[in-house]
Amino acid sequence: MTGYVFNGDDGASDWEQEVRIALSDLSELEAVFQPIRGLGNGEVVAVEGLIHSSRVDSGELFSRACALGMEVSLEMATLERLLEWLQLADGPRLSLNVTPGAIANRGVREMLAPFASQIILEVSERSFLPAPKELASELIDLRSQGAQLALDNAGAGFGGLRLLLALEPEWVKLDRVVVSRLRDSSDQLALAAAFVEISHDVGARAIAVGVEYVEELAAVAALGVEAWQGYLDAETAGSVEVPMAKIVYPEPPPGGADFVVELGSSLDLILAGWSSGNNRMGSGFAAVHSRGKVIGYVNFDEVAHAYRHGGKLAGLA
Repeated sequence: MTGYVFNGDDGASDWEQEVRIALSDLSELEAVFQPIRGLGNGEVVAVEGLIHSSRVDSGELFSRACALGMEVSLEMATLERLLEWLQLADGPRLSLNVTPGAIANRGVREMLAPFASQIILEVSERSFLPAPKELASELIDLRSQGAQLALDNAGAGFGGLRLLLALEPEWVKLDRVVVSRLRDSSDQLALAAAFVEISHDVGARAIAVGVEYVEELAAVAALGVEAWQGYLDAETAGSVEVPMAKIVYPEPPPGGADFVVELGSSLDLILAGWSSGNNRMGSGFAAVHSRGKVIGYVNFDEVAHAYRHGGKLAGLA
């Protein structure tokens, strides 16, 4: 489910047969689930659902289906297969790849609606989106019901910053190609830093995709990425020092917050750790000070986590 554009060739009829085989017998397609972990605590914040074909390359299968005009039918079938996981597991959100064509289909949106509060919809930057605002409007109902949006393959497609600003997603997923080159390319590092900074400016969190080495995780942690996925062992990932200062929101906290804790010194961190045991406090934010001024707000749970694990926030002694 990538949304790539593919030009047909003499083998189109063979691929049409492969698509029809997949539609007629979904047992040919294997559902695979990859955890998305938060930096610092390593907790699973979401699970990405993927479909692998036992017969042909999965990405090619969906690309060919797109070229044949059969992508929506194939996506509906595979999405239904992946959504079964939500009915079996009481876990985190399920992240699903969707193409613009599927989102525009009312049947797909109606199928997703009952699971809205449990899903993240991933739209690839590689998808050609001449009118991203129209795509955003198609998602209004699902997002109002709790669905979240992720911009996938950020840094590897047709205009990620433009799409980021137009779609205003909750998540931005840095492409594996970008992540793998952070240590070797100053250009890739600057690109990744720009994506993360702008993501935070629009209220989105960043996910590093395809993390395989602890050095890669350390690099994205330094940029302020909040989560990661990949083949790096979770226990090994725990050795990476995470700068808690990165999780700061520039705008005032929502009016629905139950409280705001002023943080101006390490003493306040101790108080934050003590008060975090009071379950009656509800949900809130901490105001972060630097040189006597509030520079942003951080989720109170992150403050408590930083305290318990010996971390500090920027601007604090």
